[in-house]
Amino acid sequence: MNRKGLELAHPNAAVVDTGSARPYVTVLPDRDDEPVRELASVTAELHRLADGLSARGVDTVAIGSTGVHRIPLLELLDARGFAMLLVNARQVGMVSECCASG
Repeated sequence: MNRKGLELAHPNAAVVDTGSARPYVTVLPDRDDEPVRELASVTAELHRLADGLSARGVDTVAIGSTGVHRIPLLELLDARGFAMLLVNARQVGMVSECCASG
C-alpha cells in the first residue's frame, strides 16, 4: 500500500517523460534518494538509464504516448526485457511533477 492507502498496480514501475527536450525518469521515492532525474537523450545516457532502472528493481516502465523522442528509448528498454506501458503523456508529466515536489 502507498501512503494514501491505495494499492499500487505496478509497484516496480518507473515513469519516463520524453515530452521535453530532455527526458525525465521518475521512480518511487523509496527506490532512490533522487526519485526524479533529468537525462540527456544520447545513446550512452539511455543505456545508463536502463542500467539504473534495473539496479533499482524496476521491471515496468510507463512512457508517454506522444512524440518521436520516445522511440529509441522504447526499443532499448524493450530489448532489455522491461514491460512497457504506453500512457497518456499528460499523466506522465503530472507524475514527475508530483514526485519532484515531494
